[in-house]
Amino acid sequence: MARSNIPEQTPLVPHETFISMNMLFNAVRGLDADLAAVEGVAARGILQLVSSAVLVDHPVLQFAMKASRRYRFQALLFCSANVKIRYTGPAAPTLVMAAREEIDVTPSVTFDTAYSAADIPLTTAAILRITGLIHNGVNAGNFKIQWAQNSSNATPSEIYIGSVLQYSLID
Repeated sequence: MARSNIPEQTPLVPHETFISMNMLFNAVRGLDADLAAVEGVAARGILQLVSSAVLVDHPVLQFAMKASRRYRFQALLFCSANVKIRYTGPAAPTLVMAAREEIDVTPSVTFDTAYSAADIPLTTAAILRITGLIHNGVNAGNFKIQWAQNSSNATPSEIYIGSVLQYSLID
């Protein structure tokens, strides 16, 4: 539909509204820019591991944590069979709460109150979802997803494209 027969109008904003909106804009702009922004990283290629049961950091699924700050995170990992996973972060957090949900032929849910101290074994192909909250202590460092083969063998174990780690600074 052509706009040629609709008269153009300039919207009128009352002066008091403009001042209020300008103050609100400046207040929001002054907030910590990284607060509550959801950020994330995604595996862009299939990561394979062969003949190694030694945990290594995933090269992409990690993020830097500031000291004395609080974070919310969620990892969604698409894995082949024969994979073990751990998640870790800076030393001495004041609070870690995480739920691990393994979605495969026998789904299970586990609640953690610390970084995973034991391996999370995936014997069959599975989707692993880890959702949590971390109140970081005085140590800055990286939150990382680590992985390896459950049992070392020549058949590649894989973390697939589409695996993601999302996080947000909440305080």
